[in-house]
Amino acid sequence: IDVTHYIKENLPHLAHRLHLILFGDIRDASLLQQIAIPYTHVGRVEPDAVNSIMQHADVVLSTSLYESFGGTLIEGQASGCLPVTFGNGGQTDIVDHRRTGYVAQYRSIEDFAHGIEWAVDAGVDRLLLHNEVVARFAPSVVAWRYIDLCNHFIATL
Repeated sequence: IDVTHYIKENLPHLAHRLHLILFGDIRDASLLQQIAIPYTHVGRVEPDAVNSIMQHADVVLSTSLYESFGGTLIEGQASGCLPVTFGNGGQTDIVDHRRTGYVAQYRSIEDFAHGIEWAVDAGVDRLLLHNEVVARFAPSVVAWRYIDLCNHFIATL
């Protein structure tokens, strides 16, 4: 909500270009009325619909202040969306700042808004983002990393 107000007040050229698609349950629906830019809230969606939504978007936002692992960011990248997120936790293991997304300064509304602006204009190849996710987070790649880690520990015993 704070980022949308910042954008409307300080980046009006960007506000006119944005339309948020929000999905998932929300405890207090009255909060939606505080969003300062156009949006659509589609509510709870089936897991396979998330991919469809993201394939029609350009940017995926994660405003979580802490993530141990940002699955939403990976889903977004796999669908070709540039993620914008705060950099406090596992997000920095997923997003390569200004290459495969934007990592905003922790809790900085202004930097998060500028990250959205960067992502909208970045023109990153959607296939590049998808391939980056496959190369780094495919199940077989992750499994081999665990095997390598276990082998390392065994070798140090």
